[in-house]
Amino acid sequence: MSRSFKKPKIEDWQARGLTILALDRPSEPSPVTFAFNVKSGKWETINENTPDPVMDVRSLVVTHRGLVIVGGMAKGQQVTPNVAIVKTSPAK
Repeated sequence: MSRSFKKPKIEDWQARGLTILALDRPSEPSPVTFAFNVKSGKWETINENTPDPVMDVRSLVVTHRGLVIVGGMAKGQQVTPNVAIVKTSPAK
């Protein structure tokens, strides 16, 4: 038995009170870097203005120097081979 999937219309989502964002443009990376603190169980802001932010990161290494971010997608959804270190001290 197979079921066919009917893609919901935007109006259907809005009728349920859901907000649809960025329908007319692709996502962009945020300059704000967050990290989840396992001990406190809360998200922390690490940097409010991360230089050259990326999104869709698939490789992350934790070191004594900070988080090593490998690759990702930069502004304009351009894949980047860059490697960056983000300090992990929470922003004040």
